[in-house]
Amino acid sequence: MVLVLVAVAPAALGATTHNDDGCDIGNAPAATLLLPFFEVSMDGPVHHTTIFTLTNVTDTARVARVTLWTDYSYPVYTFNVYLTGYDLQTINLHDVLHGRNTNRRFGTGEWVSVHGERTQKNRELDDCGRIVDKIDPFQVDRMKIAFTEGVVPGCFSIGGDHENAIGYATVDVVGNCGSATPLEAEYFTEDIRFDNVLIGDYQQVGPEQDFAQGNPMVHIRAIGQLRNGRFVTNLPNTFYGRFQHPARPNADGRQPLPSTFAARWINGGQGGFETSFKIWRQGVTTAAAACKDYQFNGALALTESVVFDEDDNGVGAAKFECDFCNPPIGDGTIFLPSTSLKSIIDTDVFPQELIGTETAGWVYLNLRGDPARAPTPLQAWVVVSMRAEGRYSVDLDAASLGNGCSIAPVVTEFSKQGMMGVLPGPAPDLLP
Repeated sequence: MVLVLVAVAPAALGATTHNDDGCDIGNAPAATLLLPFFEVSMDGPVHHTTIFTLTNVTDTARVARVTLWTDYSYPVYTFNVYLTGYDLQTINLHDVLHGRNTNRRFGTGEWVSVHGERTQKNRELDDCGRIVDKIDPFQVDRMKIAFTEGVVPGCFSIGGDHENAIGYATVDVVGNCGSATPLEAEYFTEDIRFDNVLIGDYQQVGPEQDFAQGNPMVHIRAIGQLRNGRFVTNLPNTFYGRFQHPARPNADGRQPLPSTFAARWINGGQGGFETSFKIWRQGVTTAAAACKDYQFNGALALTESVVFDEDDNGVGAAKFECDFCNPPIGDGTIFLPSTSLKSIIDTDVFPQELIGTETAGWVYLNLRGDPARAPTPLQAWVVVSMRAEGRYSVDLDAASLGNGCSIAPVVTEFSKQGMMGVLPGPAPDLLP
């Protein structure tokens, strides 16, 4: 008999006051959007870029604050997107990182979208109707070095070293057109708002490689209600929780993301299939982090990966030792940065025993981090990227096996450090 061991959350975590007071992530209007991975070519012609689109699904004007982070979760640049009622704005990150207006003609540059007859003015945003965002050449050079070399003036090891610019982006509904980032206290006391009004999607295009991929961005809702001027939520933790002041925990009210996923893979076969995974990880740094601390976000321990084929066979790897050690320690420890693109044939991340002989299956990913040093599971998101014949391609979200409120999973019996009788599977429902 095989025992399946699951953890049950305290009943208090299941308490709810609103129908939407829950942790499950869905593709619904949200207060925060996450672009989990971007890649942009920095030299020569546009051979790789990431484009994303923001839509305001209400008749009231809004401002969306975009923050671009390195792959070590360091915020490099922010800009605002002004959205009239029912407005849609498209941002090409190749333009942004090369110093051109974020969207010159339609709404974020010197010209703005026309306020249609159904647009309701937002008095809170009276000064934001014309956001001029010509990027200073110094800032352009700063972004280039930050996203390709992991360096900003006076601060090193804030990102990885790679030919193209790599990072991720967050988009938040805000109440002004300032420039604060989630690392600044006023972002959560003055800037951020709780209206679930944004939807968004992205496209990643590589003309030289003959591919284009697209997917919805991750839609993260604000859950709770305003009480005495403060936003109160029943969530045990939140998306921006690690940046909050201890006196105002979870002030952002955003749903947390899960940490365990099931992701499809195909490799080889007719058509020459290739599968990669865009993996976003929550960093371990706080708002008070020093420059030297961001290197820890480049070495987040992968708790477990198990590769299954189509015949119920599975091979696991669990090698974690220390999320916070400098340099990282541990025999064969698998580390990932805050965002990355990893192929299924990457021997540093996925056990290869089945991949070399089979053409398809699925992967179980436990990205919660080292439980000895991260009692609250690190949030994550996984996107499956598939290509075939060197030209057909698609992105799709991996299935989450829990949510951001689920009790942390333990290592399964498929890996040498796992517990016998513990098997991969969905987390238990927190509500009765």
